[in-house]
Amino acid sequence: MTINDLREDTRLDRLSSADISEHVFTLYSEHKPPDLQNLGYFSRTLSLLPVELRVVPQLFVDAGRDANEKEEEGEVDGLTAEQKKRRRNRKVRGHNTTTTADEVTLEYVLHQSLELFNSQKENSTTGAVLWQVSPLFAEWVLTPGTPFHSLFRADESVQPRVIEIGAGVGGILACALSIPMFVASAVAEGNSQLQTRRSGGLYVATDQAHILPFLRKNIASNLPVTQEAVAHAMHSGSKPLPSFNSLTLPAAHPPPDAKSHAHTPHKHPKHKSTPPPDLDASSKTIAHPSIEVLELDWEHADADVRYIKDVLSVSEFDVVVACDTIYNDFLIAPFVRTLRLLASARTHVLVGMQMRAHEVVEAFLDEVMEVGGFDVWVVRPEFLSEKMRDGFVIYYLRRAGDNS
Repeated sequence: MTINDLREDTRLDRLSSADISEHVFTLYSEHKPPDLQNLGYFSRTLSLLPVELRVVPQLFVDAGRDANEKEEEGEVDGLTAEQKKRRRNRKVRGHNTTTTADEVTLEYVLHQSLELFNSQKENSTTGAVLWQVSPLFAEWVLTPGTPFHSLFRADESVQPRVIEIGAGVGGILACALSIPMFVASAVAEGNSQLQTRRSGGLYVATDQAHILPFLRKNIASNLPVTQEAVAHAMHSGSKPLPSFNSLTLPAAHPPPDAKSHAHTPHKHPKHKSTPPPDLDASSKTIAHPSIEVLELDWEHADADVRYIKDVLSVSEFDVVVACDTIYNDFLIAPFVRTLRLLASARTHVLVGMQMRAHEVVEAFLDEVMEVGGFDVWVVRPEFLSEKMRDGFVIYYLRRAGDNS
């Protein structure tokens, strides 16, 4: 991706192995979790969990701005100050969205699996409910001006390929972080002068096989909230909902010329789904965002990562996202090994954590630096959202020694 080098961003502090103990001590001394903060789940009693995500109206204007920058600047320069203000604060009205001049609220409803959460049969049950860090992370990342906001923007030359590991059942990040992709696609559709094909990007949500049915259901049922918000913000509700492509989700358009596979089997089939075709740079057809749900078990990461790249015809990912995936020592080694398999020289790795046992944070940092071979930065707490400054931490990782 062509963005400013985050390794030089002054909002991030570089950590070394020698810094780990002091960093963790300072973190827990000055930004310890609030006394009322529980383990981090929203609810262990609600099967249907309403979740509100608040973003700024500017997101729906700026996410696709680069493609038409010259035309856009000409339009804006001809507006009065009041017209510019109204344009920045476009109203979003819909069944699942409300707005004020300062924020747009998207109202998602997530299906949690309380039976799975309380099950003794599965080794991993924590992904069966939604944890607090995911919606907070999404709101923060989607705020223009925050360090990682540009990573998720799509335009005529940049189509972000994002993979989330340990997504859990909620799918909230897939629904939220795909907003800039849908906006870019809407901008491209509205530009009659566009001469090259434009991709809205790719978002892949992954987890273990027993989580995937719930994850697919939540993403499929909540993506219309995202689509509706984009449609109303970009077109004042006068056009149909923006489309997305998928090989693995129901009620989606398969990629052009691809066979229809609403649900990719959990295990790797002998005959796999037809991958999305390569983009034709000479075509004026607009490629919509692709949203996929696939299995990635960290204990079998080699085979799963190969399969994901093969079935999606992706050689590397631009961004790897993981939220609240590290909560005990047992998970650290396979998690870091999976990051290593997914991250190329150009990959940006974002790890969001709720602060629980400080020993786990120390063990993760030691493993990811010494064994994983990553350089590590931490977002300075004053640059996190107010809700995240105490009790949460965001790390930024790059392959050590890779200066691409």
